[in-house]
Amino acid sequence: MASALDAGDMKDFRPARRHALILALIHQMRIGARDDIAEMFIRRMGRFTRVPRKNSLSSRRASAN
Repeated sequence: MASALDAGDMKDFRPARRHALILALIHQMRIGARDDIAEMFIRRMGRFTRVPRKNSLSSRRASAN
């Protein structure tokens, strides 16, 4: 609900409710940011583990020949 409101709508609420909505919005944004960071980390680590496998496969093939 907090993300759907603009500043004018928020001004109509009492300060206690407005602060609660702002805190809920900040919490949602932090969760989304944390998920994005975790996804980027997983992709980056996947690249690191994928590259040595390709190199080791080509070196094994070279050794076999």
